[in-house]
Amino acid sequence: FCLGRGPFRWAALSGDPIDIYKTDYALLELFPKDAGGYNERLHQWILGCHANPEALLKGDFRNCAPKFAFQGLPSRICWFGLGERDKAGMLFNNMVQAGAVSAPIVIGRDHLDCGSVASPNRETESMKDGTDAVSDWPLLNFAVNIASGASWVSFHHGGGVGIGFSQHAGQVIVADGTDEAAQRLARVLRNDPMMGIFRHADAGYGDAIKCGRDQGVDIPMPD
Repeated sequence: FCLGRGPFRWAALSGDPIDIYKTDYALLELFPKDAGGYNERLHQWILGCHANPEALLKGDFRNCAPKFAFQGLPSRICWFGLGERDKAGMLFNNMVQAGAVSAPIVIGRDHLDCGSVASPNRETESMKDGTDAVSDWPLLNFAVNIASGASWVSFHHGGGVGIGFSQHAGQVIVADGTDEAAQRLARVLRNDPMMGIFRHADAGYGDAIKCGRDQGVDIPMPD
């Protein structure tokens, strides 16, 4: 969470699994494998979702097959951090614009994320500054995603731990290939995980402060 990392979920609105396979292939190219690094685990995860990974690596989408059957719209999820989500979102928007996929891609995430939740029994348990149950952060996340241009934003409670024991904000944004969508994607998929950097930097986590500085984030009074 101190790296702005959390679940990044997308679905093919066409209903065609080939569109998901194409996004898988594009992500493997966007984030080249780095020995022992996060990208290596990303490659393992994406390839592990395929019953025929060799076909994906060749770009032979017609012969790709899911290891586990899709439920509803074909979709995928992985974990991306600050600086990665917006790159993936822009990639998808460019694919829609170029006609590489047959319909828009919708991008969301889980309520479990770096800066969107107050859950003192799980995600925010034992925060360094004692703010385990402070709901200001998910409310700020909710407001920031509205201002940034998310397609829809939600606020809910109880996820994973029971009604009344957590509060969290959710957001979804559609990559429809337009220039307006590109602007919205750049803002939302940057600012959403950045709230996790702010939240953990404010609590005194050195990794979050360093990550923010490395990413060019202005964090006043980090100490």
